[in-house]
Parts: sequence; structure tokens; C-alpha cells
Amino acid sequence: MAAVRVEELVAPRSCVYWITCDGEFVASRETQAEALDFARGYAERIGGELISAAIIPLRRRWSAA
Repeated sequence: MAAVRVEELVAPRSCVYWITCDGEFVASRETQAEALDFARGYAERIGGELISAAIIPLRRRWSAA
């Protein structure tokens, strides 16, 4: 079963919500409500499961590189 996730990417003055399926980028949305709505519909269409939502600070993600 495909694992659909919503990830909140947080920057100092903005954030964006990414929807991924088994680690592959599917779409992005500007608000949490839009992202969750899209993710639920996407999971239903592909027979997957919405399994989690994560918050990922952009500064930490890129500072390690």
C-alpha cells in the first residue's frame, strides 16, 4: 500500500506543504487545509493511505549539506 505524507516545509518567513507518495514528490499546496484535502483525495484515488504529516524546518534540512 502506498504511503502518502504531507510535509510542512518551514522557512523564516514562509512555509509550503509538500505531498509525497513513497518518498516521491507529488504536489505542493500553500495551506495545510488544501494539502490535507489533496492528500486524502490522492490516497483514495491510488488506493494508498495517508499515514503522516511532518514539519521540516528548511534551515535544518539545508544547513547539513
